[in-house]
Amino acid sequence: MTNKKLNNEVTRIVKNYKEMRENSYSSLYDEAMWQYADMANGGRGHDGNTTFIRDEYYQGYPDRFFMLVLSGLGEFDRYTAVAMEKQ
Repeated sequence: MTNKKLNNEVTRIVKNYKEMRENSYSSLYDEAMWQYADMANGGRGHDGNTTFIRDEYYQGYPDRFFMLVLSGLGEFDRYTAVAMEKQ
């Protein structure tokens, strides 16, 4: 994935999550952020059922992508600090 493509995708995803947070903040947002934190730390983002989010939707995306999304949302410290403690 080129830097330009990565940055465009980060921008798109951040916009979508900002809208979700502002319009209908819910446990779905929190769940997504925990999954992004896991993937930012090299994990696969398990959904609690049978799906690994990274395997299903983000094959080939670097850990950096998830870090950038969390940072773009101002959520990096909140979610990654706890996710790192769990490891």
